[in-house]
Amino acid sequence: MSAPEYVIEQYQALRREIDNRQARGFWTIVIGLIGGPLLMYFGLDGGGLLLTILPFFVVVVMVTFLTEQNAMMRAGRYIREELEPKMGADGGWEKWLESKVEYRLVERHSFACFLLIYLLFYFVSIGVAMNKTLEYNALNAGNAYVQYGLMGSYLISTIWIAYVIVHFWKSSVSTANG
Repeated sequence: MSAPEYVIEQYQALRREIDNRQARGFWTIVIGLIGGPLLMYFGLDGGGLLLTILPFFVVVVMVTFLTEQNAMMRAGRYIREELEPKMGADGGWEKWLESKVEYRLVERHSFACFLLIYLLFYFVSIGVAMNKTLEYNALNAGNAYVQYGLMGSYLISTIWIAYVIVHFWKSSVSTANG
């Protein structure tokens, strides 16, 4: 395989990878939008265990989506920085996308919308879980250490997800200098 053929093969493989990552990101959103409310419904109807893990489910969905988005942009960055110049083009698709801020506005707004919705759901699920735990402890003279443990784990999760979002925001919505 010649060097130009190898570059073209890499380009095509990365475009397929980007397509696959977009599909996985879509299904991650669907699973989160269906799975989260279902967990809350069954948690409210039955025991509180499902409610206590619901915030962690939301965190996993957010991190999974962030991972897919970030990997997709990383592949685009590699195409723009490494492959497009080797193909002899002054600028290809990825370079054109980064040439003006408005070309990436959809990515920024949809990513922000996803995060906003899931963060709201995350905090609501924490409130519901803590309320159910307080209710259980009041009725059964349960152990308050469970509440403190849950609050601590939710706090750690909140700090961690905030760090991840801030740290990876730019590289998840742009292929420029990520």
